[in-house]
Amino acid sequence: MPQVPVTPEAASAPLTRFAITLDRLTTLDLGQRGVAGELHRWAVARQGDGRAFAAAAALAARVQPGHAVLIATGWPDRPHVTPLVAETDGPPGAALLGRGLHLALGAVPVFVVEADLVGAMAAVAEAAGLRALKPAEAVAAAQSRAPLHACAVIALATDLDTARAQATTMFDEFRPAAVIAIEKGGLNPTGHILTSRGDDTTDALAKVPSRSWLEFGVTWPPAE
Repeated sequence: MPQVPVTPEAASAPLTRFAITLDRLTTLDLGQRGVAGELHRWAVARQGDGRAFAAAAALAARVQPGHAVLIATGWPDRPHVTPLVAETDGPPGAALLGRGLHLALGAVPVFVVEADLVGAMAAVAEAAGLRALKPAEAVAAAQSRAPLHACAVIALATDLDTARAQATTMFDEFRPAAVIAIEKGGLNPTGHILTSRGDDTTDALAKVPSRSWLEFGVTWPPAE
C-alpha cells in the first residue's frame, strides 16, 4: 500500500491538541477563585492557545547545557504570623521544573527566594532529585563528567533598591538563558504585591518584578 505523505499541518495536529490539553490541566480552578481561568483566557486572546507548550519550545530554543536558568518562587503569604509560612505549591513546582530543565536541556537551576525560605527551598529541591550547592559550585558541577544534578538557592532582598543591585549582580554572574517566575508575586502599578484575596504582602516578599527584570533597570545583554 502506498504511503500517504504527512503534511506539516497534520504532523503538528497532535502536538496542538496536547498543548491545549496541557493548558486546560494547568488552569483548572479547583479553588473556585475565578482567577486562573480569566488569566488564561486573557493570554489566549492575545497570544493564542498552547501557552505552556510555547513556553517549553522557547526554553528549548534558548537553553544550552551549562546555562543558568533563574527560577523565582516563594511567597510568604501570612507575614503577619511569620515569614516562614509560605505558599506550598510554588516551590515544589519550581523544583520539578528546574529538574526537568536540567535533565532535558542540561540547565543549571538557580532558585531565587526570600532569605527566610532559602533552607526550605533547598530541601524541596533536594527532594526533587537535585543537589543544592553554592552558586559557583553548581555552575562548576555542570562541567563535571560525573553527573551531580546540581542547583543553587539564593536569596533576593525585600527592599526594592537592594533587589535592583542584586539583580544586576545575578545577571553579571550567571548570564542566565532564561528567567522564570512560579507563583511569585510581582509589583502592581501602585507598587504593591497582593494575594488573590487582596491581602498586602509587599513588605515580606522579595522584589521580583511582575513583567521582567528589565523593570529593575537591568538590561541584558549589557550595552557594549
